[in-house]
Amino acid sequence: MDQEEERNREEEHLIFVIRSTNIVETKMKRVIEAFINPSPDRSEFVVSYLLNNATIPFGAKVKVILAIAKRLFVRVDRNAFHTLLSRRNAFAHQDHLSSIRVITDSEDYPDVSFVVESIKGSGELEIVTQERVFAEFMEAFIKVDEYLDELLTALGATAGTTRTPIVRRGR
Repeated sequence: MDQEEERNREEEHLIFVIRSTNIVETKMKRVIEAFINPSPDRSEFVVSYLLNNATIPFGAKVKVILAIAKRLFVRVDRNAFHTLLSRRNAFAHQDHLSSIRVITDSEDYPDVSFVVESIKGSGELEIVTQERVFAEFMEAFIKVDEYLDELLTALGATAGTTRTPIVRRGR
Protein backbone atom coordinates (compact mmCIF):
# COMPACT_ATOMS: atom_id res chain seq x y z
CA MET A 1 0.00 0.00 0.00
CA ASP A 2 1.47 3.37 -0.96
CA GLN A 3 1.54 6.48 1.23
CA GLU A 4 -1.51 8.08 -0.39
CA GLU A 5 -3.62 4.96 0.16
CA GLU A 6 -2.34 4.75 3.73
CA ARG A 7 -3.18 8.42 4.30
CA ASN A 8 -6.70 7.90 2.90
CA ARG A 9 -7.24 4.93 5.20
CA GLU A 10 -5.97 6.98 8.14
CA GLU A 11 -8.53 9.69 7.32
CA GLU A 12 -11.31 7.11 6.99
CA HIS A 13 -10.38 5.68 10.39
CA LEU A 14 -10.34 9.16 11.92
CA ILE A 15 -13.80 9.98 10.58
CA PHE A 16 -15.14 6.61 11.72
CA VAL A 17 -13.69 7.03 15.22
CA ILE A 18 -15.12 10.53 15.66
CA ARG A 19 -18.57 9.53 14.37
CA SER A 20 -18.65 6.34 16.44
CA THR A 21 -17.74 8.24 19.59
CA ASN A 22 -20.55 10.71 18.86
CA ILE A 23 -22.96 7.79 18.49
CA VAL A 24 -21.82 6.43 21.86
CA GLU A 25 -22.28 9.84 23.48
CA THR A 26 -25.79 10.13 22.03
CA LYS A 27 -26.63 6.67 23.35
CA MET A 28 -25.26 7.62 26.79
CA LYS A 29 -27.63 10.61 26.78
CA ARG A 30 -30.52 8.24 26.00
CA VAL A 31 -29.59 6.01 28.93
CA ILE A 32 -29.31 8.97 31.30
CA GLU A 33 -32.59 10.46 30.07
CA ALA A 34 -34.38 7.11 30.41
CA PHE A 35 -33.00 6.70 33.94
CA ILE A 36 -34.04 10.21 34.98
CA ASN A 37 -37.40 9.77 33.22
CA PRO A 38 -38.23 13.49 33.16
CA SER A 39 -41.80 14.61 32.73
CA PRO A 40 -42.71 15.35 29.10
CA ASP A 41 -42.73 19.10 29.71
CA ARG A 42 -39.14 18.96 31.05
CA SER A 43 -37.66 16.35 28.74
CA GLU A 44 -36.55 18.88 26.12
CA PHE A 45 -34.74 20.88 28.81
CA VAL A 46 -32.97 17.77 30.14
CA VAL A 47 -31.80 16.72 26.68
CA SER A 48 -31.00 20.16 25.27
CA TYR A 49 -29.36 21.73 28.31
CA LEU A 50 -28.43 19.27 31.04
CA LEU A 51 -27.12 16.55 28.72
CA ASN A 52 -25.65 18.92 26.15
CA ASN A 53 -22.04 18.02 25.29
CA ALA A 54 -20.94 21.55 26.25
CA THR A 55 -22.55 21.14 29.69
CA ILE A 56 -21.56 17.59 30.56
CA PRO A 57 -18.40 16.29 28.83
CA PHE A 58 -17.97 12.69 27.72
CA GLY A 59 -15.96 11.65 30.78
CA ALA A 60 -18.61 12.98 33.16
CA LYS A 61 -21.33 11.13 31.25
CA VAL A 62 -19.29 7.93 31.63
CA LYS A 63 -19.29 8.43 35.42
CA VAL A 64 -23.07 8.84 35.37
CA ILE A 65 -23.44 5.74 33.16
CA LEU A 66 -21.30 3.70 35.59
CA ALA A 67 -23.46 4.87 38.51
CA ILE A 68 -26.65 3.96 36.63
CA ALA A 69 -25.24 0.53 35.75
CA LYS A 70 -24.42 -0.08 39.40
CA ARG A 71 -27.95 0.94 40.44
CA LEU A 72 -29.49 -1.39 37.84
CA PHE A 73 -27.09 -4.25 38.61
CA VAL A 74 -25.87 -4.24 35.00
CA ARG A 75 -22.22 -5.21 34.76
CA VAL A 76 -20.09 -2.94 32.58
CA ASP A 77 -16.33 -2.70 32.16
CA ARG A 78 -15.29 0.88 32.86
CA ASN A 79 -11.98 0.23 31.11
CA ALA A 80 -13.82 -0.18 27.79
CA PHE A 81 -15.18 3.37 28.15
CA HIS A 82 -11.73 4.71 29.04
CA THR A 83 -10.06 2.87 26.14
CA LEU A 84 -12.72 4.19 23.77
CA LEU A 85 -12.11 7.78 24.86
CA SER A 86 -8.31 7.56 25.03
CA ARG A 87 -8.11 6.02 21.55
CA ARG A 88 -10.58 8.57 20.21
CA ASN A 89 -8.43 11.35 21.65
CA ALA A 90 -5.28 9.79 20.19
CA PHE A 91 -6.86 9.89 16.73
CA ALA A 92 -8.44 13.32 17.08
CA HIS A 93 -5.38 15.08 18.48
CA GLN A 94 -2.57 13.39 16.60
CA ASP A 95 -0.26 15.44 14.41
CA HIS A 96 -1.30 14.07 11.04
CA LEU A 97 1.62 15.68 9.21
CA SER A 98 4.28 13.97 11.31
CA SER A 99 2.56 10.63 11.85
CA ILE A 100 4.69 8.73 9.32
CA ARG A 101 7.50 6.68 10.88
CA VAL A 102 9.84 3.90 9.87
CA ILE A 103 9.08 1.00 12.17
CA THR A 104 10.97 -2.27 12.32
CA ASP A 105 8.76 -5.35 12.32
CA SER A 106 9.36 -8.55 14.32
CA GLU A 107 11.86 -9.77 11.70
CA ASP A 108 13.86 -6.50 11.79
CA TYR A 109 12.44 -5.47 8.43
CA PRO A 110 11.92 -1.69 8.22
CA ASP A 111 8.49 -0.55 7.09
CA VAL A 112 6.84 2.85 6.76
CA SER A 113 3.85 3.10 9.05
CA PHE A 114 1.41 5.69 10.31
CA VAL A 115 1.61 6.03 14.07
CA VAL A 116 -0.41 7.63 16.81
CA GLU A 117 1.29 9.29 19.77
CA SER A 118 -0.49 9.40 23.07
CA ILE A 119 0.60 10.52 26.52
CA LYS A 120 -0.53 8.07 29.19
CA GLY A 121 -1.83 9.14 32.58
CA SER A 122 1.64 8.32 33.96
CA GLY A 123 3.19 10.90 31.62
CA GLU A 124 4.83 8.24 29.47
CA LEU A 125 4.75 8.82 25.71
CA GLU A 126 3.17 5.91 23.89
CA ILE A 127 3.81 5.46 20.16
CA VAL A 128 1.73 2.77 18.47
CA THR A 129 0.67 2.06 14.93
CA GLN A 130 -2.55 3.58 13.77
CA GLU A 131 -3.82 0.11 12.91
CA ARG A 132 -3.37 -1.08 16.50
CA VAL A 133 -5.05 2.01 17.93
CA PHE A 134 -7.96 1.54 15.53
CA ALA A 135 -8.29 -2.15 16.47
CA GLU A 136 -8.30 -1.26 20.19
CA PHE A 137 -10.89 1.45 19.55
CA MET A 138 -13.12 -1.00 17.65
CA GLU A 139 -12.91 -3.60 20.42
CA ALA A 140 -13.86 -0.99 23.03
CA PHE A 141 -16.61 0.48 20.83
CA ILE A 142 -18.30 -2.90 20.39
CA LYS A 143 -18.24 -3.54 24.16
CA VAL A 144 -19.47 -0.06 25.08
CA ASP A 145 -22.26 -0.20 22.51
CA GLU A 146 -23.42 -3.55 23.94
CA TYR A 147 -23.30 -2.21 27.52
CA LEU A 148 -25.40 0.79 26.57
CA ASP A 149 -27.93 -1.46 24.81
CA GLU A 150 -28.13 -3.59 27.97
CA LEU A 151 -28.79 -0.49 30.05
CA LEU A 152 -31.48 0.73 27.67
CA THR A 153 -33.13 -2.69 27.82
CA ALA A 154 -32.95 -2.71 31.62
CA LEU A 155 -34.63 0.71 31.61
CA GLY A 156 -37.32 -0.47 29.21
CA ALA A 157 -36.12 2.03 26.62
CA THR A 158 -35.02 1.66 23.03
CA ALA A 159 -32.05 3.18 21.24
CA GLY A 160 -34.28 5.90 19.77
CA THR A 161 -35.97 7.25 22.89
CA THR A 162 -34.28 10.64 23.15
CA ARG A 163 -36.59 13.26 21.80
CA THR A 164 -35.41 15.56 19.07
CA PRO A 165 -35.26 19.07 20.53
CA ILE A 166 -37.65 21.59 19.07
CA VAL A 167 -35.80 24.32 17.20
CA ARG A 168 -37.49 27.67 17.51
CA ARG A 169 -36.70 30.14 14.77
CA GLY A 170 -36.38 33.85 15.46
CA ARG A 171 -39.44 35.92 14.58
